[in-house]
Amino acid sequence: DGRELSELVADLVAELNLPGRLRDAGVDRQDLPRVAAAAMHDPWLATNPRPLHSMQEVLKLLQAAW
Repeated sequence: DGRELSELVADLVAELNLPGRLRDAGVDRQDLPRVAAAAMHDPWLATNPRPLHSMQEVLKLLQAAW
């Protein structure tokens, strides 16, 4: 239908009544550094479509999603 994939995903998230941001899922902003540190040990980090090589990069992404 000509819409961007991100728009389609956002519509699906809304339709399913899922949280669209980390804060909507109950994640406290103060926990983001701990989550970023834990993510650095997650083997799935290597499969992320956007390469993330440092905790600071992960933290920046989490802050944008918060």
